[in-house]
Amino acid sequence: MIAWLGEPDAHDALRVGCKAASLSRLAAEYRVPAGFALTAKALGLAAPDLARGIVPEPLRANIDEAYSRLGGGRVAVLPIPLPTDFPVAWDRPEEAHCFWERETMHFPGQSPLLDHSFAHRWAEEGFNAACEDYSMPVRNTYLRVNTYVYQGSGATDHRAP
Repeated sequence: MIAWLGEPDAHDALRVGCKAASLSRLAAEYRVPAGFALTAKALGLAAPDLARGIVPEPLRANIDEAYSRLGGGRVAVLPIPLPTDFPVAWDRPEEAHCFWERETMHFPGQSPLLDHSFAHRWAEEGFNAACEDYSMPVRNTYLRVNTYVYQGSGATDHRAP
């Protein structure tokens, strides 16, 4: 479930994702702080629970152990329950079940509508097509709210073979 950055098994983008694999290759050659990545398989197995705000106990135990190796302790990951009358109307009902965060890697500041319209297509459609090809049970969507771009991730009903 855990791959340590700098170790050969963490260099595989199919195993840990492109960003973690790149960081792992850097960590193998340069002096950088220790770190770890969750494997795609672990996230795929946990995706249905994670989409509901639940961290499965086996995954939690592996994360806690990894943080302990780094010198930290247990990290509190608690879902924030929303009241049923929370004033949000979603254009697509499935968006209500996504984990949302502001997308600062590709859109660090405000995003003009034209930029978002263009980038939305390659980001969402490209990522989701790759997930489909690799049988990963997760999909992303992007929204522009008050000139900032937000990324939502959610589980699908698709199960990896």
